[in-house]
Amino acid sequence: MNTINWDIILDFAIISSALLLASFLREKIKPLKRILAPINILAGLLCLFAGQEFLAFIDLSPNRLGNYVYHLLPLTFIAMSLRKTESKFNNSTFSTGLILSLGYSTQAFIGLSITFLYILFISPDLFPNFGYLLMLGFGQGPGQAYSLGTVWEQSGFTNGGALGLTFAALGYLWAAIPGVILIAFARKRSEKKGLIVSQKTTSTPKNTSSQSTEINITSQFSWIAFVYLLTFCLITLIEKSFLSSNSAIALQIKSTLWGVHFIIASLLAILVRKLISLSKNDQLISNSSMTKFSGVLLDFMVVSAIAAISINALYQHLGLILFMSTAGGIAMIFLTRWLLKKSQLENKNERFAAVFGTLTGTLSTGLTLNRIIDPEFKTPASQDLVLGAGISVPFTLPIFASFILPLYGRTTTNPHLYYLANIAMIGIYILGLYFLWRFITLRNIRNNSYSYSKNELKDALYQ
Repeated sequence: MNTINWDIILDFAIISSALLLASFLREKIKPLKRILAPINILAGLLCLFAGQEFLAFIDLSPNRLGNYVYHLLPLTFIAMSLRKTESKFNNSTFSTGLILSLGYSTQAFIGLSITFLYILFISPDLFPNFGYLLMLGFGQGPGQAYSLGTVWEQSGFTNGGALGLTFAALGYLWAAIPGVILIAFARKRSEKKGLIVSQKTTSTPKNTSSQSTEINITSQFSWIAFVYLLTFCLITLIEKSFLSSNSAIALQIKSTLWGVHFIIASLLAILVRKLISLSKNDQLISNSSMTKFSGVLLDFMVVSAIAAISINALYQHLGLILFMSTAGGIAMIFLTRWLLKKSQLENKNERFAAVFGTLTGTLSTGLTLNRIIDPEFKTPASQDLVLGAGISVPFTLPIFASFILPLYGRTTTNPHLYYLANIAMIGIYILGLYFLWRFITLRNIRNNSYSYSKNELKDALYQ
């Protein structure tokens, strides 16, 4: 009898096979090839329909898939952040961070408003924080949606973790279908206007030693693993040093820390890369290797997230979930296009792909959609996205803090009052974010200082 656990290896083999099949199908099916449908999203849909929820042809556990998503997300951002770039925190980075923050806050406002109406007229027993899943699943990632949804199960939220993954998967579908179509049309318009120049492939020198290449690849991936270990150690240290109590607030902060660990990992990777550059050892990390690793990790993460969607959890609140996700998806299309137009940033197609993908299918999907137009991440859009995500964290914290209010309202005699107050405060906060974004970004445009120069973030803030 074989006592070796094959689960992880078989999952890896199944996902890899799905990626191969998706690549073949996109090459042979002309409509898919014409719109440049992302292979990882196609592979995720194949795994979803072949999995336990539909055909039951393959055995992919939703719990294991959720764990893969949780860990692959920070690994992807570590690889991206370890690349050396000339751009720094500048005006475009800060504007991107505020646009993301506005998107997250708007998702929370839409989700909570729809949930409140649903509680008021249809289902009074609906879990009050249900509306936050739109923001968590679409904007914060399947890892955080699954993590917080599971935590809320202890407060009575049935299938909270599965519903979090469901919203995350629906976000991916929004990115995969409307997002890809919009980006494909925008790309064709730009090609007709001559704004996109076909990239010529350049030959690369052949390696004279296969052994040295193998060692180099191993060392490159070791840097990614090293930064992830640092991330785990740092969060564990914070948890044991400052959050040792078992109070409700401490538990919420712990859950949030582990949920946003991909942002912490990205910031640590930037720090590590900076230290390496200061020590004049830039040759230790290869940009091309990190780009390739980020692409591989991204593909496996997207497939896992889509394949993890729970159809059973979807059926429980089918109408509410579809209405909420549709409202959120449409709102993100118009919000993203409008803000980018007002910002007057260059590379609008790349930025729309990156930001819309982030606000519908998480940051990793933003990179996936950006790769359709910018396969080598040559424009500032991808870098601004990764760094802007870090800037958006403090601006998103008030939304996380608001989780407490609806839950506390359940213990009072007038929960609706707390719910309305929470929605009103988020609405006011959105207005505040918008005026902050408008003041900083448009002032820099008027002063002709809004460019992709090497200005530091503090210059944009204090000039």
